Amino acid sequence: MLTIAVGFGIEIATNHFNWLHLLLNVGLLFWIGRIVEQQIGTARGALIYFVSVLCSAAVILLVHNWHPKEGATVGASGGVFGLLGAGLIISYRQNSDDRFRRSLWIVLAVGFAVSVLPGISMAGHVGGIIGGVPLALLMKVQRNEN
Repeated sequence: MLTIAVGFGIEIATNHFNWLHLLLNVGLLFWIGRIVEQQIGTARGALIYFVSVLCSAAVILLVHNWHPKEGATVGASGGVFGLLGAGLIISYRQNSDDRFRRSLWIVLAVGFAVSVLPGISMAGHVGGIIGGVPLALLMKVQRNEN
């Protein structure tokens, strides 16, 4: 639950410009954050979240340096996307339920579709995935035999 609490604090502290975006991020953070924490523990879940947020910021800076945009990018969506990517990796490594895996793919697809809307940072979302997936690949996960 530490990952969720810290992520929620970051969401609020970054003064989201869009309340719907804030609510979606917090809802996804509670959903996927809890699942990832249960599978790999609080410390490793928090590590994935923070590294994903940092990678998200780095990709945003890089992309906006190449293609300058007006406005600010705020929030912790990259951390949520990193947890979603990590959740997918963990689900494949644990041989999890197909329905759960399918729902993760759907959430990611919808998230990337929403990323093309004005005011949403595709670079931040991609950066989060870049941070979360490799870390999940490096972590040891118990395999389910169900």
